[in-house]
Amino acid sequence: MKLNCSWQIRLAQILVGAALAIALVLVHGTSAQNGPVHMVTDWSHRHLIFSAPKNLIHAFQLSSNPRYVQQWMRRNAEVQSSSQGWRWRRAHPESLKGDWSMNMGTGAKVGQGMYPAKFAFNVGTATCATDFVVYNTSLPGSNTPVAATALGTFSAQSAAGSTIKITNGVNTLTMTPGIANANTGVGAGTYVSSANLATEATNLRNAINVAGNGSFVGVTSTSSAGATTNFAATTAGLAGNSITITNSAAPASNFTPASIAFTGGATGQATIMAFNNLYTGGCTAPTPHVYWAYDTGNAASVVTSPVISLDGTQVAFVQNAGLIGTLVLLKWKANAADNFNNPTDLTGAATNVTPANYPTCTAPCMTNIAFSITGNPRLDTNSSPFYDYAPGTADSDALYVGDTGGRLRKFTNVFNVNGAGTAPAEATAPWPVTLTANNVTTSPVYDSNNKTTYIADAGGFLYSVSAAGAVTKSARVGFSLGIVDGPIVDGGAGKVWVYASNDSGLGGANTNHSAVFQFPGVFAGGSAGTKQQVGDSSGNLKMYSGDFDNAYYTSASGNAGFLYVCGYQAAPLTGNQVPTLWQIPMSTGTIGVPVPGPALTTAVVNGTSCSPVVEVYNPNAAPAKDWIFMSVVNHAVVGAPISCGAAAGGCIMSFDVTAGAAITAATATVGHTTVTGGASSVTIDNLVGAGTTAGASQVYFTPLGNQACATSGGNGGCAIQASQSALN
Repeated sequence: MKLNCSWQIRLAQILVGAALAIALVLVHGTSAQNGPVHMVTDWSHRHLIFSAPKNLIHAFQLSSNPRYVQQWMRRNAEVQSSSQGWRWRRAHPESLKGDWSMNMGTGAKVGQGMYPAKFAFNVGTATCATDFVVYNTSLPGSNTPVAATALGTFSAQSAAGSTIKITNGVNTLTMTPGIANANTGVGAGTYVSSANLATEATNLRNAINVAGNGSFVGVTSTSSAGATTNFAATTAGLAGNSITITNSAAPASNFTPASIAFTGGATGQATIMAFNNLYTGGCTAPTPHVYWAYDTGNAASVVTSPVISLDGTQVAFVQNAGLIGTLVLLKWKANAADNFNNPTDLTGAATNVTPANYPTCTAPCMTNIAFSITGNPRLDTNSSPFYDYAPGTADSDALYVGDTGGRLRKFTNVFNVNGAGTAPAEATAPWPVTLTANNVTTSPVYDSNNKTTYIADAGGFLYSVSAAGAVTKSARVGFSLGIVDGPIVDGGAGKVWVYASNDSGLGGANTNHSAVFQFPGVFAGGSAGTKQQVGDSSGNLKMYSGDFDNAYYTSASGNAGFLYVCGYQAAPLTGNQVPTLWQIPMSTGTIGVPVPGPALTTAVVNGTSCSPVVEVYNPNAAPAKDWIFMSVVNHAVVGAPISCGAAAGGCIMSFDVTAGAAITAATATVGHTTVTGGASSVTIDNLVGAGTTAGASQVYFTPLGNQACATSGGNGGCAIQASQSALN
């Protein structure tokens, strides 16, 4: 018997090792020993997860799932230099930590609860030219030129003899205080100074618009408001961004700031863009580069998370125009001239091809597949597409996405990875599947192990949908906003979690709370799962998903570790709902009694929401570290334990959960930085960027509001990379 058992274990070990090697070849299309091993990290890798297999046979079964292999690599691979072949090893220090912020346009953002997508050319290696990160902008695409603008404000009356100089190329206009608003010669004019600053601003506006003044430098003054004068380039486009205004200090023009640059000039607006040359200190300056930027639909916008093919050559996302959502498949090509305000226009016939021509089109090109006509609305405002990477199955190369009309849609032959040249298309009957009509859906999660898709909606229901389109609907567990974030599915343990902002409609004494609900992978219709409260009802505040610590991911079937979630707790005295970090034990594989930790915003403020919680385990730190990240949109705690700094508004923060210590109201952040309006969800690459013996994790996100974009210059929506060590 012992010999037989030993033989079985040995056989299982051989099978698992062989399966992992085969999986790497099949999934990445390369040699598991010598070639690059590509890695994609997007929103879906936070929602389909795997706790450790129960045994070696279970590990062998899971090893055929590309997402399991990817997760295993993230938690076990170690950083190496770009000159070495890929293998597991202990990292040596590399100077790759950094922090950058790039303008994507006024109002640009990935969006609350949405994620950028990261492609790494080779696991454990920082590859400057071919590693890239993709950001949607949430802005309407445009190929219409926009004029650059600027403004200045009088802080006091201009002194006699002072100057305000406007320069455009070789021409400079010099404006000085005088007895009239007039042109006094080539490149010279006067404006009437006044102790009434609003009058002075109006006089400057009127003087700029006198013939021979502003026209000499291609500038008009569009308006004045109070002590502020507004300017615009008379010719729309990028060239206007080179116009500057300089103001004398002695005698003082008192027109501030002293140096003003026109901004916002554009030939268009990108809907989606990517950056490479990501790693400060390890890549040739400037860091980063705009890799490519596209207008994929005039007046169309991309407001949910993108996904990337495993080889990194294609991107899929949904964009909305009017009342119709459209799946866009994109083959990109690097272009050094691209930028957010100078995107390549892909809307023409040569680059916007039919689905039948998409498999063979030459990059850059795209195709659009409009959501099938099953009634309106058929937009997608909340559901990010989920792509199935599993090779060699009947459902491989498929993509799932929900819509605002309560439907789950399926698309086939998406990236054409099988090489058959088959046109991508939306699947027909029984697809699309109606869940509950007119309920806005969450992002779906497809588990290829059991051929089941899980999705929730604003009505507060969880659904499982079989490969044949059969729908199982849970009891209603969320009210008011219902469920806004996609389920978390453990594909190894067969468990599902959803997060409800408000359970007040359930009735009884234990309602009116934010809550986490755990379901088995196979649940009966009408089931309410297992519930744990994480504070009081959030009211109209969205509650997003939590994440597990490394102890959970490395335990068999998730029988250890903790789940961390941002719930809402009533503050003492005021009763206001305050975002609060909660720790939920998973000692039996089932959610235990939650423990509240620190309040993340000030207790006197109501109506401040919290982001999803995102965990990252970095095996390259010394010792290895486990972090969680989250953000709040405003009113972050300035003092201990959150310490987001003076005059904090929105803030992104991280906590060290390596030890799994008990969480308390005094649990402190280990990293934090202020961001306007809070942050989108974060995508984290833990496999490149180790710059110190402590290791580093590169964090990618956007603020939800406009702020100064330090690297590129200008104010707008910023694409940001920050290392873990920089978030303090």
